Amino acid sequence: ALKEKIVKEKFKQTIRPLAAKVAKGRAISAHVKRAVFERDKACVNCGSKRNLNFDHRVAYSLGGDNSMENIRLLCFQ
Repeated sequence: ALKEKIVKEKFKQTIRPLAAKVAKGRAISAHVKRAVFERDKACVNCGSKRNLNFDHRVAYSLGGDNSMENIRLLCFQ
């Protein structure tokens, strides 16, 4: 129960998800975070489930967007 509550708060799960759209600006939208977390479930490099962060495959500063295809889960290691 506590795990579900934490996941719900972290990824802003709602009963009615917002319409899918790519957020403008640097912030990754909640629906993209949810979708990436469901897709990857762990660090894409080592499989760790601890200290996960959302990472741009193509850096935002180099023109990468906040789409699901450009975001992945990575750990600090």
